[in-house]
Parts: sequence; structure tokens; C-alpha cells
Amino acid sequence: MRTEDYIADNIIALCKKRDMSKYRLSQLTGISQSSIGKIIAKESLPTMPTVEKICDALGVTMAQFFAGMDVPVSLSESQQEVLNIWNNLDEKEQNVVIQMLGDFKNKGNSCNENVDCFFFFFMELGDYGD
Repeated sequence: MRTEDYIADNIIALCKKRDMSKYRLSQLTGISQSSIGKIIAKESLPTMPTVEKICDALGVTMAQFFAGMDVPVSLSESQQEVLNIWNNLDEKEQNVVIQMLGDFKNKGNSCNENVDCFFFFFMELGDYGD
């Protein structure tokens, strides 16, 4: 299999699995839609930094990406749900989520019950996004 075919096929498969459009992939990577289109159409071989940006946007490592079509990149249903939600957030919203998760992780260590942690998380939610 040609390298162009392999890369394009993996991108197509991962986008389909993550319900991600070429437009959204372009937004997340900063790579123009026309360049993404040429890569997917197997008209262009991307540089390694470009493949790395694509992998980051698709939520896979370079190792996972190049592991082979027969080695599935599997996510649990909850991981897939989080990734789908994440992919529909803009950069500011993603930064807010990262900050909330970091704070929740640090403060959540004192939570004894899941219910307490749940309420703590939503009480803290009001502190973000301003």
C-alpha cells in the first residue's frame, strides 16, 4: 500500500469513527480544508508535523495512527462521547473544560462520596467562562 493511501484511509476511518467532518478537522488542526481534501484524495503526502496535528485533532497518538488498519483504535462509549463533545467545543470552551477538570481533580481528592463530588463540580462551574 502506498503511503498516501495508508494515511488517507486512516484519516477517513478515524474521522468516520469520531463523526468528524473534514471542515471540523480543518478547524482543529489549523490546516486548510483544501489541504485536508488533497490528503484525503491521496493527491498530497502530508509532512510529519501535519500528520501530528491531524493525530492530535483525532485524539490518537502517532503510534496508534501508524499501528495499522487491522489494529483498531478503540475508545469506550464514554470516551467516544467525551471526544465528540470536545470536538464540538471552540478553543475557549476547551480551555474552560481543561481548567475545570484540573481544579476538580485537585479538589476532588477530598470528596468522600460521588454525590458530594458531583455537587462540588457544579458549584464550581459558576466560576468559569467569565
